[in-house]
Amino acid sequence: VYSIFALAPTQFLFVPVSTFFVSPADILAVSGLLAFATRLLSRDPRAAGALWRHRYLVLLLLSYVLGFVVLQTFSRTLIRVALAIVPSILAIEVLRTRKHLWRAATALVVAAVIDAAYGLGMFAIGQQLHPTRFSGMSDVNFSAMVILTGAAIAFAQTARSHGWLHLAGPLGLSALGLATLSQSGLIAFASATLAVLGRVIAPRKVLQVIAVGAVCLMVGMSHAPVRERVLSRGQAEAQEDGVSRSSAEIRMALLGVAWTAFKDNPWVGVGYSNFRSRSLESPTIAGASGNNGFVSHNTYVEILAEGGVLAFFCFAMHLRPYLASLVPALRETTRRRDHLAASALVGLPIVLIVAALANVLVHYFFWAVAGLALAYLQMPAGVRRGAEVPAEPVP
Repeated sequence: VYSIFALAPTQFLFVPVSTFFVSPADILAVSGLLAFATRLLSRDPRAAGALWRHRYLVLLLLSYVLGFVVLQTFSRTLIRVALAIVPSILAIEVLRTRKHLWRAATALVVAAVIDAAYGLGMFAIGQQLHPTRFSGMSDVNFSAMVILTGAAIAFAQTARSHGWLHLAGPLGLSALGLATLSQSGLIAFASATLAVLGRVIAPRKVLQVIAVGAVCLMVGMSHAPVRERVLSRGQAEAQEDGVSRSSAEIRMALLGVAWTAFKDNPWVGVGYSNFRSRSLESPTIAGASGNNGFVSHNTYVEILAEGGVLAFFCFAMHLRPYLASLVPALRETTRRRDHLAASALVGLPIVLIVAALANVLVHYFFWAVAGLALAYLQMPAGVRRGAEVPAEPVP
C-alpha cells in the first residue's frame, strides 16, 4: 500500500504493451487487487468490510456498464477507474493504527517529491514539460494536486517541530506546487490551510512560514520573466483557431455542453469517456481544441454528463461518509492538536476541490488521499486517540 501511494504519479509513465499502455502504478495496483481478491475469497472480514465501504463505487462502475448497454457504446478505459479505486480499498483494509496512517501519509509526501523531481530533472536536461509553467509527470493541474498535497501533509507532520530547517521541505514543495500556476491548486491549498493546518500549527510557526514565503515571493516577482508569467496567468490566450479565449470562457462553454448532454440522457448520460467527442458540438470548443474536443475539467460534471443521475448518485453516496464525519473529526483535531490526524485529513479538501476544476476520476493519487482520510475517519475513537490496537472491520 505504501508503494502504491508513493508511486502513484508514475501512472503517467506509459509503456506500450500490445494495444494497451501500462505504467508502474498499474502493475502495483493490479498486484494489490489480485492479493485483495485472494483475501476476499478466503472470507477475510477486513477485506469484506473494505469492499462494503466501496459498494457505491462498485455500483458506479456498474452504472457505466449499464450505459454501455443502453447507448450501444463501449470504452475499455473504464478499467482505469476500477484500478484507480484500488488504493482506497486497500487503505481501508490494512491501515489500522496511527503508525500505519503516519507511514501512508509519508508515502504521499514521497509521491509529491517524485513528481516534483521528475519535473526538475526534465527541466535540467532542457526538456521543459510546459512552456510557461512547472509540471511533473502529467499536466500542471495534476502536478499541483500531488505536490501541494504533499506540502500540506509535510507541514502537518512538522507542526510540532522547532527551528527553521524543518520548514525547508514543506516550503520547497509549496514553491514548486505554486510554480505550476494552477488556479485550482492554489484555491485548494489555501482552503486546506485554513480548514486543517491552522488547527495544529503553532502561531510562531505560522509567522515563520509567512516570513519565508514573503521573502520568496518578493524574490520571485523581482524576476521579470516570472512576474510576467504570473501576471498573464488569467489573461486570454490564443487557441488552436487563433482566437484568444480565457480559461473561464472555455470552462463555461464546457458546462453548457455538459448541461445539454445531461438533458439528452439524464439517467445514463452520454456514456463513459464520450464527453470529449460530445464537446465538439460547441463551436467554441471545436475551434479552441482544433476539432479534438476537451474533457469536462470538472470530475463532478464529468460523472453527471457521462453517467447520468445513476452514476452521480453512486458517487455522491460514496462521498457522504466523508462529509458526515469530517467536521467532527476536525473539531477533535483542534481540541487535541493532533498533527497525525491533520496529516491524514489535510489532503482531502485539496483533492475534492481540485476535482471540481479538473478530471481526477482515474488518478491513483486522488483515491489514495481519499482512502487515507476515510481510513482515519472510520477508525474507532480509541484508536484515533492513540490506542495502538488494530481497528476491527466495520461491516
